[in-house]
Amino acid sequence: QVHTPRLLDRIGLYAEAEALIAREPSAEDLSKLLHAFLLTVPFENLGQHAHPALGDSVAAVPAAKHIPSLDVHKTLKKVVYDRRGGFCFELNFAFAWLLRSLGYKVRLSISYVITPGGPVPGHL
Repeated sequence: QVHTPRLLDRIGLYAEAEALIAREPSAEDLSKLLHAFLLTVPFENLGQHAHPALGDSVAAVPAAKHIPSLDVHKTLKKVVYDRRGGFCFELNFAFAWLLRSLGYKVRLSISYVITPGGPVPGHL
């Protein structure tokens, strides 16, 4: 998997990438991967807002509203190559992809957020 070392680099584990790819999955490595991912890939919804980023070196976000993609290749491009965060679907798809590429068995499921108005579906 060509993206695996790049994603490990994205989460700060490049020095360990070769070893992580070569060895069998373990609880210790899973903990390390989760911790690194949570600290380096933020939840973000910048694609929902048009902002010109005037006066700084950050590229402007297009005015078109970003619809989170369920296409793992688009998600990996955004998270790994564009070095951005994403919505829960995007982040969890990227992390599940990484784990699967390292030999872990992963099951994704939908969840609800409980609010005063009742449960809101549509989270991963």
